[in-house]
Amino acid sequence: MPKRIVFALILFSFSFVARSQSMLRDTSISIWAFQFSYSGNLTALDLAEKTDYLHVISPGVSFKTASNWLIQGELDFLFGQTLRETGTANMVFSELELPINTEGTIDEVTPRFQGYQIQFDFQKLIKPNIRYNYNTGIMAGFGLGFIQHRINFAYPGQGVPQLEDPYIKGYDRLTNGFLLSQFLGYRRYSNKNLFNYSLGFEVAEGITRNRRSWNYDLMGPDNRLRLDMYYGLKFTLIIPAYGVN
Repeated sequence: MPKRIVFALILFSFSFVARSQSMLRDTSISIWAFQFSYSGNLTALDLAEKTDYLHVISPGVSFKTASNWLIQGELDFLFGQTLRETGTANMVFSELELPINTEGTIDEVTPRFQGYQIQFDFQKLIKPNIRYNYNTGIMAGFGLGFIQHRINFAYPGQGVPQLEDPYIKGYDRLTNGFLLSQFLGYRRYSNKNLFNYSLGFEVAEGITRNRRSWNYDLMGPDNRLRLDMYYGLKFTLIIPAYGVN
């Protein structure tokens, strides 16, 4: 009996997907999806002082309505290619040039620009590709969220006292604030559910501040308002779960 139930569920799943894909060609339907994105970005304005190139890796979920609005949420991980802000990093390497760990030996420390952001996007299918299907075409929209970044000091050995609490707070330049983004691109839901993707150009602006009350290289706080900007191509692999509204 259990084998028959499993077999029936499999047949129902295949028939449901086939029916949804048939409707995909002829009409606009609601679609839930898991997705995974990567974007390579050039930096500008205040962010360019910290790093030259930004890699962004983003797992997320999305929902496209039958009226061709898209709502999606992402958790984005930020990785700078080259650290340009070396003021506090150079202080770690003072005197012996390499910091001494808790075991009394010298450790090699690598400072890196890292961060994350939480973003919610709202997009509209402004030009459907009706020759392919009514759910595919050119998308445009904007996003809102929160961005945070800092200098992360990576080292392989034992703890380095000056890079642990509370001293690390004077070195890491923790910065966060409000995030705004804009997107223009092409989103494709495959008729055969083989390759679903989005490809487009994204611009993001973070209105941020340094959140540390004391920075060792400045001998005080950094209270200026920042505008952290990056822009680049974003590719998203989409795994849809077709449903009819």
